[in-house]
Amino acid sequence: MISKELFGTTKEGKNVDLYRLTNSKGNYVEVINYGCRIRAICIKDVNQELQNVCLGYDKVADYERDTCFIGAAIGRCGNRIAGAEFELNGKVFSITKNEKGNHLHGGKKHFGNQLWKVYINEDKLVCRKRFDDGAEGYPGNLDVEITYEWTDENRLIIQYEAMTTDDTLVNLTNHTYFNLSGNAKNTILDHQIKIMADYYTPVDEYQIPVGMIRDVKNTPFDFREFKKIGDCMDLNDEQLRIGKGYDINYAFGSSSMKEMAVLQCKDTGIQMTCYSDQPGIQLYTGNNLDDCTENDSGFERYTALCLETQNYPDAIHHHKFPSPILRRGDVYQTTTIYAFENV
Repeated sequence: MISKELFGTTKEGKNVDLYRLTNSKGNYVEVINYGCRIRAICIKDVNQELQNVCLGYDKVADYERDTCFIGAAIGRCGNRIAGAEFELNGKVFSITKNEKGNHLHGGKKHFGNQLWKVYINEDKLVCRKRFDDGAEGYPGNLDVEITYEWTDENRLIIQYEAMTTDDTLVNLTNHTYFNLSGNAKNTILDHQIKIMADYYTPVDEYQIPVGMIRDVKNTPFDFREFKKIGDCMDLNDEQLRIGKGYDINYAFGSSSMKEMAVLQCKDTGIQMTCYSDQPGIQLYTGNNLDDCTENDSGFERYTALCLETQNYPDAIHHHKFPSPILRRGDVYQTTTIYAFENV
């Protein structure tokens, strides 16, 4: 069942609607049409008490001021692009610089701070928007459709589709912050995590991949067996220092649907498994959440984490990485599933 209500208005006076997707178990997901943002994911724990396992704001104004991409759809090209420029078909495109001279998560007017048109299609929520040729410096009109489905099996299915009028770059993802304890005051350092990846892409001091694909063995990034997120956080590791915690892309390579990561909270007994056909997944442990001070959010560092399914960061500059180019006439399609259960 999908219900709709007014969430608030933007500073320009435009309505922001909240959609609640409720399944037969009484668990629900909330999405707002401002940025296609996931505002809440409420799951019953082992004691059958509802727990909201993601971060969200109570006011539209907080989303408008948000600098942490809380719950947002990310695009047109997620993660970082070095120097905020790229060459495509012999032409150099300059895109918005919004992080240390580089481009992050689509620029200043990214997917997450736009109003989308939303349609209810039976048990699915369909969000659509056109991003104009030249927006944030990217070539081509890009038509995007993001579909949310919440099943009776507590599976949040996110499907992305995009088409362009000119060759362009596309790398879409979602920036929901998860805390399976249901209490955003708790850190996620005691959460257990497993990431089924043998490799990761190390970065430089600006968090731009250096072009290598490195084995996780004998590094703090080896989560092939369950361990606590905080177990290695304080190790003297250059990559952890750069990110102020975990902020790294795990390289799977495969574009087939696969189990990528499992997250567990022992206190609530809630487990989340992430599946996707994307070649990579970014583990980000909320290292900068305490910088969202202008929102008066009260969020603190390490109180939630993101598992962003994606292409590799800065892929346009590394020929060994999967290509982020979407050609005119082709259709970009990818699916990510966050599946919840009690264990």
